[in-house]
Amino acid sequence: TFGIQYEDNDEHAYDRDLIMQKLLQCYSNNNNGIQRSVRHEQGVPLDPTLLKEVLEEMEAVPWPITTRERPKIDAEGYVILQRPLPPSCETAKITNNKAKRQAEKLTRFSGIWTKALKAIESVDQEF
Repeated sequence: TFGIQYEDNDEHAYDRDLIMQKLLQCYSNNNNGIQRSVRHEQGVPLDPTLLKEVLEEMEAVPWPITTRERPKIDAEGYVILQRPLPPSCETAKITNNKAKRQAEKLTRFSGIWTKALKAIESVDQEF
């Protein structure tokens, strides 16, 4: 946090542009002068059929009611999935608990992963 804090009722607490500029300034001050930049990307519309498939898959999930992975995410149900290991690493033994949990979660939510990946690759083949 670089020692910068805002109270929830402070009008600047939710000013994304201001917070990003402060963050970049702090990185610059604490990163031996290496500059970071803000990138603005335009979204690409998805094929409505693919979008519908992803939505149906997500609606079919019995969302777990557990401690949130990221408490600041304000959602009724969400899951954070990580890309699986590349084929060259698949045979590697998963030794730590975090990696095991991620692999189990990806298996449990494989339908969402498969549909989402299909949608993403439809607009970005290099993903």
